[in-house]
Amino acid sequence: MTTAEDIVMTTRILASDKVVGCEIDGEIVLLHLDTGTYFGLNPVGAEIWNFVRDERSFEEIRDHLLSLYNVTPARCESEVKALVGKLASQGLVAIHNHEVSQ
Repeated sequence: MTTAEDIVMTTRILASDKVVGCEIDGEIVLLHLDTGTYFGLNPVGAEIWNFVRDERSFEEIRDHLLSLYNVTPARCESEVKALVGKLASQGLVAIHNHEVSQ
């Protein structure tokens, strides 16, 4: 299983099709249909979730958030890696690292 430490700029992230979500006041509550597990996301987490409904690279997610929020790239990367790692551990997103040929 891929963890937050394994995420690099080219890592691809995609929301699971086994998860449904409901937006409430800018936040999102997710339900994993197979496990019945609920997971709540704050407005920034909701922005990430909506963005990865189409497969995105970690770099695309970071750049998108940096265009929306006044945060340093280092802090953005750290916090996004932590959240994506948690989402992956719950089966809410799929994470794929592909080797790039030189």
